[in-house]
Amino acid sequence: MELDTGSAVSVIGEEKYHEQLRHVPLESTTLQLHTYTGETVKPLGVLSVKVRYGEQSKYLQLYVMKGIGPTLFGREWLHSIRLNWPLMHLETQSGFRDVLDRHAAVFSDELGRLLNIKARIQLKEEPKPRFWKARPVAFARKPAVERGLDQLEAEACDSQRVGSTDCFKVTINPQLDVDEYPLPQIEEIYANLSGDQQFSVIDLRQAYLQMEVEEESKTYLTVNTHRGLYQYQRLPYGVASAPAVWQRAMDQVLQGIPGVQCYLDDIIVTGRTREEHLKALDKVLGRLEEHGLKANKEKCKFLQNSVEYLGHVITAEGLHQSPKKVQAMAGLPSPQNVRQLRSFLGMVQYYARFLPDLATHLHRLLQKDEHWIWGKEQECAFRTVREMLLQDRVLTHFNPDLPVVVACDSSSYGLCAVLSHRMPDGSERPVAYASRSLTQTEKKFAQIKKEALGLYWGVRKCQRYLEGRQFILITDHKPLKYIMDPGKAVPVTTAARLQRWCLFLGAFAYQIEYRGSKQHANCDGLSRLPLRQVPEDKPDEVEMFHMTVVETLPVTERELRRETHRDALLSRVISKSKAIELWLALAQMTQCQMTSFLLMCAYDPLFTCWHPAWNQRQHNSQATLIVLVPTNGAEVVCVFALVMR
Repeated sequence: MELDTGSAVSVIGEEKYHEQLRHVPLESTTLQLHTYTGETVKPLGVLSVKVRYGEQSKYLQLYVMKGIGPTLFGREWLHSIRLNWPLMHLETQSGFRDVLDRHAAVFSDELGRLLNIKARIQLKEEPKPRFWKARPVAFARKPAVERGLDQLEAEACDSQRVGSTDCFKVTINPQLDVDEYPLPQIEEIYANLSGDQQFSVIDLRQAYLQMEVEEESKTYLTVNTHRGLYQYQRLPYGVASAPAVWQRAMDQVLQGIPGVQCYLDDIIVTGRTREEHLKALDKVLGRLEEHGLKANKEKCKFLQNSVEYLGHVITAEGLHQSPKKVQAMAGLPSPQNVRQLRSFLGMVQYYARFLPDLATHLHRLLQKDEHWIWGKEQECAFRTVREMLLQDRVLTHFNPDLPVVVACDSSSYGLCAVLSHRMPDGSERPVAYASRSLTQTEKKFAQIKKEALGLYWGVRKCQRYLEGRQFILITDHKPLKYIMDPGKAVPVTTAARLQRWCLFLGAFAYQIEYRGSKQHANCDGLSRLPLRQVPEDKPDEVEMFHMTVVETLPVTERELRRETHRDALLSRVISKSKAIELWLALAQMTQCQMTSFLLMCAYDPLFTCWHPAWNQRQHNSQATLIVLVPTNGAEVVCVFALVMR
């Protein structure tokens, strides 16, 4: 054990508990611990163990912590076990506190400014400039966009954080000569860190935005807004060459410091001893301060025995696969019916060349006359196949030199994503699995929105692997191949939510491919058997704004419907079922009656079936309509300004 007077209790890692003390029953505990940096840690449980030191022997409590960690002799045991203090080497936190205090400026809240290094945007030969008109801004988001543009002028920062419409994927990205500066590989990073004992990870605040752009390159970063044209003064998120430009700059900033590796906005610092670690940490923070860079202290981790980095867990013992990468597969629930079983077996068949035939008992349940019986034999076969899908013969480590494929899918109740490498023989080997259940709101989405959500969520889940490199995005929903094509503009008539997801994807260099459901089996199984984790169901801000407005109107939808049906002419329009009669009736309407009819159409799904020309007229109209509700003798008159796209 390692003596740690900074620890209130004695603890052991989950892995060592299973190796050495699994025969001792684990009891529940309500204890919560706090690290020096303020994080809350909850033990998995507590053991009552017999402790011997010299001739002393006592039963004491030992707390089991999740993951791989050291075994610490805490202060609680010191009251019961008397140690030979002259032989103990006591460490304090004073050195660490001194390092942080010395470089407190690095953790200030303002945006940093990288000194002496500026970003250069390089174009291809004979580039073709493209004008992109400003997208209309939703009323609910307009104040935030206005504040963002004001901040853009004041700080020469960016407006993307508040929902601006910078669409680099169809303007500048196709014209860029992207810098091929290599991002470091996990094996290279670990080779330079092997043998070290403790690790710190520094997260840089809004990384790219801390880097100014060369004067000549600013012209290429002109964006169109509803207030006119703006030029970025700093490197914005979404430019295809930004990751390579930033990585090159960070390698220059940190060069020459031993025990340090950087991957984009994450810097990992370590050392073979605590003194080496603190010395390297002091140098890194000093170098960041010297170059004007800022870090996000809330996201930094200091003096850790293990850290998760690029999908792997790095410890003093070696490089381990992150449990999060395979959580979706490890927690895959047993099929409850033939449809779910067929989806699971389709996924198994997708990786059949890497697996022995272990699913015979499961295939029998798919036979036509076979009754559904899920017993011990079937459960055992299912668990065996699931474990095989997690082994090295199927899974592979991430390799930046191999083509990357992200396959995404959505069922009526779940999302999934599989990050894979396309091997030289044409096969695909998974690097990571991810899945989750849909929220109650998401379950009500149309299928195209569910599939688009799957693509958006899958790319966000794998974002650290995908930034700064080309990859292939796979969907089994054909319309999305055209809507989310990186080489095409998003159609104006696309739903606002899909437009936002497309803008997010526009920051990545990808090609989108369509696969039929049979060829998409590796994803289909996970989406139909997702983890039961459901994210917090947060309402859409724009929808909440409109709901708030509707609730405060002086007239309700029910009253509006009632008065509309009472109106002599409008009631006659409602009774018409033929398109020609509808247009004749519309021609007789006054402006007041016409605008009332439009407002009713927005509430009543009955009118979604009218002549296609009417819907086209709505999409193409750019006019601002003043809508007056016919009161038919009533006292309330409501005035609305509606902008029809």
